[in-house]
Amino acid sequence: MKTICILLVCAVSLTIVAAGDSCSGRCDSGFSGSYDCQCNTHCVNYGDCCADYSQQCLGSPTDLQTLADALWSGDVNRADPKQFTVNKQTYLSNTNDQVDRSSAPLLSYVDSSLLSKDTYATFIALLDNYEARTGIDDSPSLAETREKDAFVSAILSTKVMELTYDFLFLKGKVSSKQDFQAQFEDMWFKSYTRSSPSDTSGFEHVFVGEQKSSSVSGFHNWIQLNNEENNGALDYYGYSKEASPNLLLFQFSWDGKIKKLSSVMFGASPEFEMALFTTCFLTERNNLCSFKLDGNNVDIQTYDYKGDDVIGSAYFSV
Repeated sequence: MKTICILLVCAVSLTIVAAGDSCSGRCDSGFSGSYDCQCNTHCVNYGDCCADYSQQCLGSPTDLQTLADALWSGDVNRADPKQFTVNKQTYLSNTNDQVDRSSAPLLSYVDSSLLSKDTYATFIALLDNYEARTGIDDSPSLAETREKDAFVSAILSTKVMELTYDFLFLKGKVSSKQDFQAQFEDMWFKSYTRSSPSDTSGFEHVFVGEQKSSSVSGFHNWIQLNNEENNGALDYYGYSKEASPNLLLFQFSWDGKIKKLSSVMFGASPEFEMALFTTCFLTERNNLCSFKLDGNNVDIQTYDYKGDDVIGSAYFSV
């Protein structure tokens, strides 16, 4: 009988130790020094959450596909189909001749009320902060830094970015909200050298675009496309491939310089694209990141720049 009691005591002891490392049944409990990790909202800031805090207490996605589904359904700022019109026009069977075969703009309509939303408006405010020509210092002024801070604050407060943080925290890619924001700002906004000191950043390359002597690199955003078409600087030539949801591979010239092919997802909010690109960069850097969006197969390609923790490029692979 004594042996049985000892075994029972040992079993209970083991259970208690295991429970102390989990948030099961402890969500939103106050701080307790009896446990090695905590399960309340403060643990995120103090960096002492249990490993399963996000999964147990926040209902956070635990795999990339579940995250993609959550981001798609949670993107309340995604454009309604009635808020924009894509005029594809001419299919390009040969993209090497680089001739304008479409007489009208690619985006024939974008609802101005959509562009006035906080994450869109703060995003648009950044677009003129960069010199598109490579080789020119793009170090931000104080006013431009404030615009960047306003944009980062706007998107990090969205449900889309909260879900992204929870996922990356669960995967051990970030250790706290402060760490997440610091990594996010560095990978996207830290200036680095492409052809001369401080002449580029991840954000500029992906969302604004860069102009070389006769060609365009980067430029994978529909809001910037709309902006430059409205400014009369971008001439749409035609498309070579389309895919769901709202993905198009197309050719254009920008200030007379050719982008042979660019992939863009139309209607996506700034926070949605940055959430997916950031996740893929931190989990599948320099590789294809594959999942489904709204039931459709989607691939994202990300690259760092020369091994540094900055985004060299990120785009939907169509």
